[in-house]
Formats: sequence, structure tokens, C-alpha cells
Amino acid sequence: MFLLVLISCVLLVNHVDPGSAEHILVLAVPTFSHTRNLMNVVHYVTRTYGHTATVVTSTLIANKLKLRSNAAIDIIISSVFDKADFKGAETTLAKEICHLNIIGKTSSLSEQVNIVKVCDDFHNDTSLLTLLKHRQFKLAIVDNIPLAECFASLAYKLALPYIYFGVLYDPVRMRIPFSPASTPFYHRFVLSDTMSFSERVHNVLTSIVMEIAPSYLVSITNIAKYTSNKSTITANQLTSKASFHLVETDFLIDYPKPTLPHIAFVGGISTQPSKRLSELFQTFMDSSVYGAVIVSLGSGLNGFPQERIDTFVKAFKRHTDLNFILKHGNSGYIDKNIMFSPWIPQNDLLGHPKTVAFMTHCGNNGQFEALYHGIPMIGFPLFSDQYYNCERMRQKVYGVVLEFCTFGVNDIEEALRNITTQKRYIRTIKNASTIFRGRSESPLQHASYWVDHIVRYGNKFVHSYSVDMPWYQYYLLDILMFVGMVLFAVVYTVYVLFDKWRYIYCRRNGNGLFNKIKRN
Repeated sequence: MFLLVLISCVLLVNHVDPGSAEHILVLAVPTFSHTRNLMNVVHYVTRTYGHTATVVTSTLIANKLKLRSNAAIDIIISSVFDKADFKGAETTLAKEICHLNIIGKTSSLSEQVNIVKVCDDFHNDTSLLTLLKHRQFKLAIVDNIPLAECFASLAYKLALPYIYFGVLYDPVRMRIPFSPASTPFYHRFVLSDTMSFSERVHNVLTSIVMEIAPSYLVSITNIAKYTSNKSTITANQLTSKASFHLVETDFLIDYPKPTLPHIAFVGGISTQPSKRLSELFQTFMDSSVYGAVIVSLGSGLNGFPQERIDTFVKAFKRHTDLNFILKHGNSGYIDKNIMFSPWIPQNDLLGHPKTVAFMTHCGNNGQFEALYHGIPMIGFPLFSDQYYNCERMRQKVYGVVLEFCTFGVNDIEEALRNITTQKRYIRTIKNASTIFRGRSESPLQHASYWVDHIVRYGNKFVHSYSVDMPWYQYYLLDILMFVGMVLFAVVYTVYVLFDKWRYIYCRRNGNGLFNKIKRN
């Protein structure tokens, strides 16, 4: 009797209806930064709304994120993901980043890992597909970059509605009415919402190219070979067909962006109050004279050129009034005012009262954690969307930006001096932090609510007809053609009438002049 009462109370508190619990398929790129936030949402959804989930991932990520700790979540290890070695690709990218910059070539994780081959192998994994087909899923949540089309095509093949989750905001394929004059289209291009004429031209042309030739920006375009048992669908249509989009952005850290009811901005899912530090970190933080600076260039990146790390160290040793915690290497040690550690409790360190600055590669999660705790930043973009992220941070006056492969000791010193002494950086990000933390609903709660809503009710109430419109209707080409034809008809009619009037007028006046000359 007591057990029944206890279960009833738990269900009542969490508003869980046992009869409406559904099973969710979760597909994310097996890297820490791509999987962590999505799993935060999945954990919240299972514990608050009573749903269950199956996550397809790699052995490394399953162990690192302790995914097996939640009984409501089933883990399937993909041999394809294990063989792909995303971790090794991140390390290779870190080692080669400066060489690639010297030769003028940009790079990203998707270029280090053969995304198309990974997708081919993933879809050809018959044992995995058989396993998934026999599970009664109600919904899939898929990472929206860089394997978005691969995951979405699998959901499409399994006849599952799906939610896109991630940092990518793509107004063209999401069918959001937007103006390329003020809305940066693609995150790989460093554009703000105040663009010059040439930047606006570039933004407009890119949006056109993305509509007519998506292969220019999308790695996986041959969707038909993965969905031979279904109606033919394009990469653009896969995005438009999504039931919902959870986009990890927010106007407090990004530029204002137009949206529609089937899109929710949920940036900052990883943010949370800081917890007490371990004795080692706490003692080191407390020993600082003026404050501490946290240095982290990514959760998965390691093996940067030693010359760059040495430059950091030389600059740090000049600031004896500051302590520096640098996430680097494979073993931890302390050298005077610098602590080296292969892992750091980043969020907890940023929330420490002695933290005065955050040196970051401008990853989305790190920026939101700095925003949450009100810590100004020094950005070192390395690849992909990090250049865009650093630029928006600079535009918002949350910090300054340095070039990772060319900065010197004096550049670090000047950046630290500006960040720690100029009140505008501290004041601006502290005000934004107050707004962000003062909301009635956290990003995690907001994202989880929409997952539960789509699971229970589908997207009927948020669906916009714009996602179903043919491209020529969406861009009003049929209307423009109609208006053009009407204008042409009007102009042509006026021309014909004028020509006839001129003919009659000239003929009449010409005959009168001829008769007058004849009489004379």
C-alpha cells in the first residue's frame, strides 16, 4: 500500500502519465560537445515526462558521459562510430590547424572524418537497422550537423517523425521568412547583422546557392541511396520535413533571428549553477592574488603545436598576480601560477568568485557557460563555426578576439589587461547574465517541453505551410511572374493604343497638310 502511494506521489509531482510514455530514438555525432547537451535533454525528458530512449553512440562517449546510469535509456554501440575515430580526428585537426591556416585552407571535423563514408557504413550496418526496426519508436531526435542528413534519412526510412537538435540555424531549409540584408545565413561565414554592401551581396548569393545547389554546403546529398524503399526526397526536403527544430542559440549571445512556431531557441542547455570544487582546484583558485583565468580550447581537442602552448605559458608567467588553469596535456601539474590539467570542471571554475576571464576557442557551450556566470572572454577561433561565434562575442562586447596561430606574448598581455580593467566588458556580460538567469524557464526545461509535446501531439499545432510550399511559391516567383505578365500586358496595351493613335493622328494631320499644299 505504501509503495503504491509513493509511486502515485512521484508521478503526480513530475506530471507523468504512465499510459502516455513513448520510446525515443536518439542519434548524435559521437563527440562530447555534440552529445552532451542532447543527452541532458534526453535525461530530463525521461525523468520528468516518463518517456524512454535508445541512444546510438560510440563506446568512448557512452563511457565518458556515463550514459548507462539512467535505466530509462538503452545504449546501442555502433561499430561504425567506434571505427570512425572521431577523437583521433579531433587530435589531428588540433595538430594541423596552424599549417592549414598558413596554406590558406580551412578545416573542420567533417573534413577530417570522411562523413559520406561514415554515413554509407552506418546505413549498411544491417544488424543495427534490424535492431532499430524491431523497436517501437514514436520519435527520433537527430543531431543537426554534420551528420544531419545521414541521421534524418534513417528516421525517414524508419517512418519516424524527427526533431533536429543542434547549433545550426538554416532559414532557407527551415523555411523561415528572413531578410538576407540583416540575418547572417551561414555560420561558416563571419558575418554580423550589420553587413556592408559586399557582405549583403555575399549573404544573398549564398542563400540562393543553398536553395538551388545544396551540395555546395551540405556533405551528404544523395539521400535516395539510403531510402530506396521510400519516396525520393532531397537533402533540403529532409530538413523541411522535420517536425521541430531545437536550435542552440539565444539573442543574448547571438544576433536576433526570425523564427516560426516549429522552431525553438534553446541555447545554454549546459549551463547550471557551479558546484564546489575539489580540494586541488579550490586551493589553487584561492591562492590567486587578483583572480584566476580559465583556459580551455575545446573538450576534444588536444595536441596543439607546442610553440603555441609555450607562448601562452610565457605570457601567463608575466602575470604573477593572476593564476591560470590551462586544460592541456595528459597529466596534471602546477608550475608557479599555472596549473596544467587534462580535464577541468569548466562550469564550476567559471562560477568561482575569483574567476576574472575565460580564454576559449569560442565553442557554443563554453560561450553560454561564460554568459551564465558573467565572465568576459578572450576568443581564439580554430575552425568551423568558432569564427562566427567569436565575432558575435566581440560584437556583443563580451570580450576580444585573437588569432590562435599568430598571437604573441604582448597580444595576450594586452587582451588580459583590456578584459580585466575595462569596465565595459564586465558590465555588459554581467547585465546579460542577469537577464539570462532571470528567466522563468531554463533552456533545458524549454527544450524538454517541446520534445514531450511533439511525442504526445505531433507538430500539427506548430506546423507552418511554408515548409510544404514548392520553392517557386515560397520565393513568390509565381506571384512575381504574374505581376510581370500583368505589367507587360498593360505596357503592351498602352504601346499598341499609342501606336494606333499616332497612326490615326499622323494620317489625319498628314492628309490635311497635303491638301493645304495642293490648294496653294
